[in-house]
Amino acid sequence: TDYEAGDRVSYSVSDSPSRKLLYQCREWPNVGYCNQGKGFEPTTLYGDQAWENLGACSGTIAPTGSPVQYEGRCQFDKCVVVETVQTNCVPGSAGCSCLAGFPAGINCKNIIRTNQCTPADVDLWSNNVEYVENDVVRLGAKKFKCRGWPDFLWCSSEAYRPTIDDDGIWTQAWTAMTDVCPP
Repeated sequence: TDYEAGDRVSYSVSDSPSRKLLYQCREWPNVGYCNQGKGFEPTTLYGDQAWENLGACSGTIAPTGSPVQYEGRCQFDKCVVVETVQTNCVPGSAGCSCLAGFPAGINCKNIIRTNQCTPADVDLWSNNVEYVENDVVRLGAKKFKCRGWPDFLWCSSEAYRPTIDDDGIWTQAWTAMTDVCPP
């Protein structure tokens, strides 16, 4: 079994009477110990490095429904800044590279920045994409936006991909959006 942070297991500590304890695989950086074998099983010498004892386990819980894959189409406005160079601007005017009193000419330039937005699909996170600031991915119907400089540098790293864990390491690269993909 490949355990991840938050996975829970019951562990038998007595057969007569039957007693079980509930353990949860610890978060990073200890999560790796959950898969290290017998020396890190619950109740062993190093088990507390991998597993947190949540208490006695009795009864059962109702099964949860199977996850349903998102089938809808989800989009967001992907915006980029486009720079246009205007030559022969009036020296001394706002944004013109030539100061007042200089002769006008093709060396006098004004850089005009405009925001251009186009609809883009919100896809699942992929390690084949170089994410940049404000890119949006989804997990099911929940959307996540890549943070700005310098945090966006982590958005393409598998370790920082968004998960359902509200306070995972992914929050250093992504922010959970309040709106979700339409059904």
